[in-house]
Amino acid sequence: METFSLLFKSLDQTITRESLEEASDAAASVARADCPRLLRENSGILVSRLPRDEAHAFQASLAGRGFETEVVADAALPILHESYQIQRVETRDEVLVLTDSMGRERVRPLTDLVFLAAGFLNRIEFKTEIHQRLDFRGHEGRGAGMPKLVTEREFKEETEQIFRMDFFFWSEPNRFHLVLTNETSIFHQGTPIRMKLRAAIERMMADLAKLLPPERLNRPMREPAVPRVYPSLTSYENEVRWHFHRLKA
Repeated sequence: METFSLLFKSLDQTITRESLEEASDAAASVARADCPRLLRENSGILVSRLPRDEAHAFQASLAGRGFETEVVADAALPILHESYQIQRVETRDEVLVLTDSMGRERVRPLTDLVFLAAGFLNRIEFKTEIHQRLDFRGHEGRGAGMPKLVTEREFKEETEQIFRMDFFFWSEPNRFHLVLTNETSIFHQGTPIRMKLRAAIERMMADLAKLLPPERLNRPMREPAVPRVYPSLTSYENEVRWHFHRLKA
């Protein structure tokens, strides 16, 4: 079955939770309980995978409350390419030099660059903590009462804030990305950048933003000093897909 998405016509559009919950009554596939998540993760693409009739009913319900959207077939929305991680980026004359952690360089002409995206986003990490304790409960027979070392594993889910930048090109490989965490470094023009050096991150973004016109940059690349954190990688990538759809149109 063909499914559809609702896209906001501008990334500056906002909608209240109450209005979204009321409008969602027109789409059986969207529960009111889904609305807080839709608002939190909204980056241009409000909701996806709706049947055609529900998508248009939801659109009409939103329009009746003053919120204009566009219905787009999911199959028509851009799918982002597989990405290759790099650690260093340099601009040399008319080329970009992208280098991975193994020192392998890829040289791409600036004319091949399509789009730049960057931003801080939350990433869920699953970690295992190991605890050891002495168990003094003995057993009948020889050695009863002797302490025994017991190992226990506790699984935890933690949210870590990272910085990410994506480079999109016309030719293959079409996508490369930098990732910066509290434990790692990236390099711009040979200068190391750490997560705590926010001013250095903003300077890198502003410098690279000069390579493309504003419509080929995501919001943080256009306004690096404006605080903005994407709640997930999906939210970050959906904004890129929204931009690609607009550029195609």
